[in-house]
Amino acid sequence: MALLLAHGANPNRIVHHGGNALHVALESKATDCIPLLLQAVADRSHCDKQGRTPLQLAVAKRNKTAQKLLSA
Repeated sequence: MALLLAHGANPNRIVHHGGNALHVALESKATDCIPLLLQAVADRSHCDKQGRTPLQLAVAKRNKTAQKLLSA
């Protein structure tokens, strides 16, 4: 993830389910990517097609670590 972001990857690019890279990280259980995405100014308020923000998705997935990162 760090390499992609360093080479200009857009953390706010919208994917097929309407989410951004934070949503993808949560769906992929890649919680370790969340701090990198937040540093790259990923939009933590963006809603996917189901109307969920990354924080709401973290709550739904019961991912306490992601919840703390996204709430900070």
